[in-house]
Amino acid sequence: MFKSKYGNLLTGLLIVVIVVIVGIIGYFGYKILTEDATKKKNEQVVEEFDQKYGKKSNNNGTSDGNITDIDAVEQTSSDDKIYMEGYEVVAKIRIPAISIEYPILNEVTKKSLDTAICLLYTVNGINQPGNTVYIGHNYRNSLFFSKNDQLENGDKVYIKDTTGQEIEYTIYNIFETTSTDTSFYQRDTQGLREITLSTCTDDASTTDKRLIIFARENN
Repeated sequence: MFKSKYGNLLTGLLIVVIVVIVGIIGYFGYKILTEDATKKKNEQVVEEFDQKYGKKSNNNGTSDGNITDIDAVEQTSSDDKIYMEGYEVVAKIRIPAISIEYPILNEVTKKSLDTAICLLYTVNGINQPGNTVYIGHNYRNSLFFSKNDQLENGDKVYIKDTTGQEIEYTIYNIFETTSTDTSFYQRDTQGLREITLSTCTDDASTTDKRLIIFARENN
């Protein structure tokens, strides 16, 4: 009798362990599949953006790459703009040091932040004199701005706008602040083009901190 009850207990525990393991595998499998799908979608939109506005243009807007034909991801014939999940794609960001390249969407919502990088604030417009703030999620994986904490002063950030102009910015300041701090949005850039990259720190759920990166155009 005792052995039978003991055996049933072990069987029950084994079933629980198996269920937990299967659940964990399923959870991480779903995350990997979701991450891959998001990456693929962003790669398609980036390729379409480069097709439409030229590939890797320099600071003068001159293309230094070949344009190839691809299927449009989301484009309306009425205004001939590129859209992603209903949001207009207004620029593209690439950061070679952490091997990322993403579309930039024109609006900040929960959905748009789950989709790509977003334009949060600009003084005079993308790639114009003054500061422009871009925000992206930190999923603590390889998506969006998750690897921004690996960036250092001197690293390059490239922003291409819908004129085909791609500006090279050099990182010069990295710090942490709170989510409500907007004091640096309208900072004096002395007539230069500057950008700010904003994302959560790894411990943001408990500290409400943001990782902020300043970069300015090379002049």
